Amino acid sequence: MYRPKFFTALARVLPFVLLSLVLSSVCLAQAGAGASPAATAGVGILVLQPDSEGKDAGAYALSPTTNYGDLGWYYGIGLPGIGIGYLEFDLTDLPADAVVTSATLDLWAEYNDGTLSIDAINAPWDEATLTWSNRPSSVYPSLAVTYAISRGDPSGPCYWGCVQTFDVTGIVQAWATGAIPNRGFQIVGDTGSVGWLMASSDNTSNPRPRLWIQYDSQTPTARPSWGELKSYYR
Repeated sequence: MYRPKFFTALARVLPFVLLSLVLSSVCLAQAGAGASPAATAGVGILVLQPDSEGKDAGAYALSPTTNYGDLGWYYGIGLPGIGIGYLEFDLTDLPADAVVTSATLDLWAEYNDGTLSIDAINAPWDEATLTWSNRPSSVYPSLAVTYAISRGDPSGPCYWGCVQTFDVTGIVQAWATGAIPNRGFQIVGDTGSVGWLMASSDNTSNPRPRLWIQYDSQTPTARPSWGELKSYYR
């Protein structure tokens, strides 16, 4: 008669044991949310997905003196001579001793067939004043990453827009080590003015740009709450 009581007690305790194990191995933070929730020293994860306080803008040759810093989209991110997207994340919450092991950039867009290039910018810029005429044109060619992307057929998941994930580990590692200053990403396509309709951090109807960084660190901070875990891993 003691076996049912044992299993009843185990069922009550097990969720808390599992939660404790997760909390001891995961570090999460989001831009604008205050101090980074984090785990004990070791592997950490920093998730940055700011809304309207994020820094990004598009620059377009057809409107060379117009600023689009508060637009919810990057329109027609095509050839460098047509349109370019600029995106920068605040890495303040990344510990000073962080050793970045991987980093991915998630971008929602109505993608066309072609390639998308992501570069590390080598000049300062301001979201509120960026235009085609004053855009930062210098990048670090050795860190550039280029990906083939496809809209797919009309019945596919990406035809009317989806999130695609791009590996930007090399760029983020260079920022974390101080090899280059963090001045953000430059996003360029190769299909001219009909490039990609891509959601910016000011977008309110589609997923905003998200940078996911995994790192090793000996800097422990506060643990995340169960609500935060559900928010990031649902």
